[in-house]
Amino acid sequence: MTYNIDYAYTSHIGKVRKNNEDNFWCDGHFLPEQNNGSEGIVTGKLRGKGSCGAAVLDGMGGESCGETASYLGAVSFGAYLREHPPGWFFFDWERYLRELCLAMNDRVTGYGRENRIESMGSTMVCAFFTRKAVHLANLGDSRIYLKEPSGFRQVSKDHVLRFSSIGKAPLVQYLGMEDSEGMTPDPTIESVRVQDGLQILLCTDGLTDMVDDRSIEKVLSEETEPEKAVERLLSMALDHGGRDNTTIWLGRVAR
Repeated sequence: MTYNIDYAYTSHIGKVRKNNEDNFWCDGHFLPEQNNGSEGIVTGKLRGKGSCGAAVLDGMGGESCGETASYLGAVSFGAYLREHPPGWFFFDWERYLRELCLAMNDRVTGYGRENRIESMGSTMVCAFFTRKAVHLANLGDSRIYLKEPSGFRQVSKDHVLRFSSIGKAPLVQYLGMEDSEGMTPDPTIESVRVQDGLQILLCTDGLTDMVDDRSIEKVLSEETEPEKAVERLLSMALDHGGRDNTTIWLGRVAR
């Protein structure tokens, strides 16, 4: 079975931050290390007759470390796909996604060691489309949502400490975890059946901290074009304060 994935994405600096620490990878495209976001909303089409994917990343670490970590994550995501093209039939997707996360983590930690940076990292959410399924993985608190005929749900797990006395809860999973400390990435992974009209939303917390799940679901229910949905979601995040960088990738399956 072949199908199309109509997609739209944007990365916006927001109203408060002075730099953009988010990044993404889609169809070979990503942002440079130093950037102020994407130019508006980008649209396109992926062909679901072979393996193809997309990722969204949110860097952390202060100064320029966050944008470097998310940039390295995006670059290494694309490099891994080129060097290790996933198979089509009888493929172990869980193993592939775990090894992908390890490779991305090694790229970030290697850079940190070489440059004597003690704290840098990035969240990561990704989706791979194959003949019959969509394979999803996440590290950190960026999120994956699905809008299916049966309803709307968050697929990703928020990898954060359960309790935090100040500010946002620290991440317990992310790109940039040092093996020397006995820490390795352990992504949350799920596969779902491809269905006509299935929508997959990848986003950073610049959206989810500003816009609640019910409002996100409402937009995905009302808008059939990914571009319109992404435009509305970004506008809502900015209208509600735009306190963080916001990156949104939305794909819709169309047979």
